[in-house]
Amino acid sequence: MLGPQPHCVYYSFRFCLLSDINECAGERGEDYDEDCHTCVNTIGSYTCGCNDGYELDSVTNQTCIGELRDIDECLGESGVDYDKDCHKCTNTIGSYTCSCDHGYELLPNGTSCGDVDECKSGMYDVDCHICVNLIGGHTCLCNDTYTLDVKNNNETCTGQLTSLLIRKCSP
Repeated sequence: MLGPQPHCVYYSFRFCLLSDINECAGERGEDYDEDCHTCVNTIGSYTCGCNDGYELDSVTNQTCIGELRDIDECLGESGVDYDKDCHKCTNTIGSYTCSCDHGYELLPNGTSCGDVDECKSGMYDVDCHICVNLIGGHTCLCNDTYTLDVKNNNETCTGQLTSLLIRKCSP
């Protein structure tokens, strides 16, 4: 479908002034193509801006295609076709989503993962004396006479305080 062509407004029999109709000001599906994501008015016609994952139909320049010919960003290169901080890319029509490894969370943009600060959010064991955030996890610093529990992924402290003899001092 081609957009409406410019029409002439005659002011005299010798001159023809072209007047543009802004198809984009009209209704989607009536004045411009239903599959045009963002209508862009041009003199005598219109073209389209297309959402990510879609492309402009090179024949008409007036519709976005991609639903049947979706671009799978996940098959591309990390950091080029999809966010470098996406751990597991999952293709969707027109875009992609990510899932994140343990110790990471999906950021608000929905396409990249960020470190979870377990220490700041209180997501560490009570037997961890001093929590130290690491990228993708955390570890603990233990008070004197305690050691890191390697059986528990270095996330807790084990051991006992040595008993202290307390004497009552007389003046």
